[in-house]
Amino acid sequence: MSTPAPAQSAELLDSAKPDELPTGPEQKGRGQPGQYTYWTTFPHPTEESIRRLGLRSPSEFSRESFAELAVKVHKDCDVSLLETATFLEPHASGKPHLNVLGRAGLQYRWKKVSETFFNDHNIRVNFAPHIKKWVDGIVYGRVASEHKGPAELDKAPVQWSANGAPMSFDDVLPKKWRSEGFVRRVRMTPLAFLGVCREHNLRSESEAWALANEQEEKGDKALMGFLMENDANVLVEKAVKAMNAKEALRRKQMTRLQILKEYAATGKCTCEQPGLCYTLMRDVLAKNGFDGSFQKSVIQTLVAGRDKMRNLCIVGGSNLAKSFVFKPLFLIFATYTRPDGGTYQLEDLLGKEMIFLNDFEFDDD
Repeated sequence: MSTPAPAQSAELLDSAKPDELPTGPEQKGRGQPGQYTYWTTFPHPTEESIRRLGLRSPSEFSRESFAELAVKVHKDCDVSLLETATFLEPHASGKPHLNVLGRAGLQYRWKKVSETFFNDHNIRVNFAPHIKKWVDGIVYGRVASEHKGPAELDKAPVQWSANGAPMSFDDVLPKKWRSEGFVRRVRMTPLAFLGVCREHNLRSESEAWALANEQEEKGDKALMGFLMENDANVLVEKAVKAMNAKEALRRKQMTRLQILKEYAATGKCTCEQPGLCYTLMRDVLAKNGFDGSFQKSVIQTLVAGRDKMRNLCIVGGSNLAKSFVFKPLFLIFATYTRPDGGTYQLEDLLGKEMIFLNDFEFDDD
């Protein structure tokens, strides 16, 4: 099997987009063990990724050749596989993808293996977060479900074993599950839902319902059933909190000014005409005689933090762009804003980096 030139391989990870990078179960802390078994998925890259990164596709491999490569890659990462089961299945896009279920004698982590596939062989693989045991993989690959119908199952998977005697699938599966036409019902777990949120970057309840409808139309009712049986808003809030935990801890160790400087150095304008919002804000401030003094006041307030006489206030009538000049701060900082109506709890202030209170009225008496 050919491999790319070293210079090209070294640049692959750096030039890949976030959705082109290998993914898998969340890696545990340093010194903690990984898993014995992983389900490795080789999806079909987009044509643009093939052209830009020179990625290889599943169409270039047979079940046997990809299983052989998987064993080699693991060996290059000092992981000796005991057995594998390789499946060729259709992807949602209609193009083929390969799956290798591999079991090792010792626990290991997936990341080094995925990077070796990516750097040394121009292959992007993922590792399924919901498959942690050999039996999990055999069930997923051999038994039809609401998520994967009988027509999508590989009728001729290839097995390999280091000792030359692969374990029979029938030794793993219950007799009922081996019967023709059997379809198991899949109930989504909270951890599986977290995996879905990570995979599709779900950040709101409406996004979760939209995805559930889309999957149900394709015959996968697991997410819809899970949302119907639980409080969807609470579930999404917990998932977002879990996905943001690492970044939240990092930001907690930074000052507001450090966060602002980091954003200024790395952030990108999302206006259709880059820089338009900045020009308009400067224009508003200049017309009101605040350009320069407003920015200084913002910096001083961010540095001072919670302190007496350190609230920054803008007073004026409606539709004068008061909120508009603060909008960039909402995008940069975790901001508490008062709801438009009804009751609200001040405990929502906890964990926020900035507070924005709008539309206060007073009289001179």
